[in-house]
Amino acid sequence: MCPRNLAALASSEPAQQDLLAFLDDELTPNNQEEQKRCARLKGDLDSYKWDGLRDHTDIAINDELWRRLSTDKASCLNRNCHYYRECPFFVARREIQEAEVVVANHALVMAAMESEAVLPEPKHLLLVLG
Repeated sequence: MCPRNLAALASSEPAQQDLLAFLDDELTPNNQEEQKRCARLKGDLDSYKWDGLRDHTDIAINDELWRRLSTDKASCLNRNCHYYRECPFFVARREIQEAEVVVANHALVMAAMESEAVLPEPKHLLLVLG
């Protein structure tokens, strides 16, 4: 979900829309109901009640609206975007870069449990058996 696209679709006043979004016919709401739905989504995003993932909201988002709320590599302005700092995609990317991941086999896990040298505290440990 692109916050720039969401802001454009949530705006009730065309003058308030981003110039690039205003030039794109796909970034104008189809009707007042869609504009209100996008305004609610934007409010939830701005108040940190929603993280931008489609499955994490109780507001119905049909496929056509989600396509317009989303962006791709060619359309994303990246660091040049006004919404870069709060963009859900880039927020998640920064969180992933800060994550510590240890890939270990059973022998290393058992050895590390005795010394606690490699693995984090058990409450921060995720074991995947496959």
